Amino acid sequence: MNDPHGDAGATTFTVSHDGACDDAALLGRIGQGDESAMAAFYREHGRVVLAQVLLVTGERVLAEEILQDTMLAVWRGAGSFRGESSVRSWVIAIARRQTRDRLRGRRLRVVDDAFLADQPSSGPGPEAMALDRAELAEVTGAIRELAVPHREVLGLVFGSGLSLPEAAGVLEIPVGTVKSRLTAARTNSFHSGVFMTVSRLSTTLVLIILAVTGCGGSSSSSGSSSMPPVSSGMARVRYADGAPELQALINGASSTICAGASVSCYLQVDGQTVATQFYYGSMTQFLFVTPGTLSLTALDDLGYRVGPLKSATLAAGKAYTLIVVGSYPNYRVLTFEEPASQKGNAQLSLYEASPTTPKAGFGSFTASSHSNFKQLGSATLGTVATVSPGAQVSNFGGYVGQRSTKYAEITPKGIDSFDKHDDLPFHNASRLSLFFYDQASGGQARVFGSLDR
Repeated sequence: MNDPHGDAGATTFTVSHDGACDDAALLGRIGQGDESAMAAFYREHGRVVLAQVLLVTGERVLAEEILQDTMLAVWRGAGSFRGESSVRSWVIAIARRQTRDRLRGRRLRVVDDAFLADQPSSGPGPEAMALDRAELAEVTGAIRELAVPHREVLGLVFGSGLSLPEAAGVLEIPVGTVKSRLTAARTNSFHSGVFMTVSRLSTTLVLIILAVTGCGGSSSSSGSSSMPPVSSGMARVRYADGAPELQALINGASSTICAGASVSCYLQVDGQTVATQFYYGSMTQFLFVTPGTLSLTALDDLGYRVGPLKSATLAAGKAYTLIVVGSYPNYRVLTFEEPASQKGNAQLSLYEASPTTPKAGFGSFTASSHSNFKQLGSATLGTVATVSPGAQVSNFGGYVGQRSTKYAEITPKGIDSFDKHDDLPFHNASRLSLFFYDQASGGQARVFGSLDR
């Protein structure tokens, strides 16, 4: 067999990713705000990125969150691709940085046999059907025993189809180190027969094995992918908790189940976990979903839950913010369609999500001097109001309430410390969004903010 990587004497495996030019064209369209191009990019690279992240984290929910963070970074930074590497190695490098940031300061968990799961999307092809069950178990067991750096390099070269120089670029190590890690993976955990088997498998089958090895699900997996089927007819949604307390009936009394960032509380959408920390004031990134009505459930580690709560019907090609509001036992989901962006203009928006105060005003002020408060508009419960304070603004802040009685004030710098002069637009963000919720106990802030495109 020819050695495309120049590693004499080693068994090699060549995979190719066709459509590199198409990928670059997709990025160009994404940089222009084309959501259908983003959906196509997600479909092309999402599963490969997820499998690669799973090799490092061993936790499916965390890996899916990192995948979403990665795709959001692609959406925001597509224009930064300079063509110095393949698009696939570029996006995997982004995912690796996102993974490193998430795992900084915490130990990697050990993946146990109990966490092995079946391939979550399409069924096995002819090669997988031909592979002997004992041999498959041997391969998956050997991969599972590898150290994280060795699993990672196997995933890049055999699973994602990167060349050795591309893998070295992603890992930020010399090509020789990539070769040595591949050799160590073979000599430390594989007898040569197993390595020969892996090297003959197609990219699809290797990814099946790698995804199974890293999966954080259970062996009772339904076989359907936990990632939504992405197409040009998708909606984009983010989820927020605007209810001061999420409570469930426990031992005959209502008790809080999502008390804050220190307590695990999961948000599930149509049965799939989309967030592992869901509490008052928290908000997810935008995620791609299938249009229609969504079912939201918040639950703790013991399974006590709020929901399911139904959203309004979502349309393809649109973006939404879904906010859980209310108090025990009357919770509901408010569905806000995202305001249309005004190219070249800064924007200020108020999302009115306070059932106890169903109408609120909002406006702007001069951030540095905390003065010049100007009332700009108002919103009623379940609606979002948007105004444009100008093409470009600096020293800018937004408040909720009346000029004489304000609930809270938010500045861009308070959300993103790099926006030192409270500018809008700032990088890709041109809108300061204010979220108005019911008051929590203890005087906690009831206004939260985000910087949006």
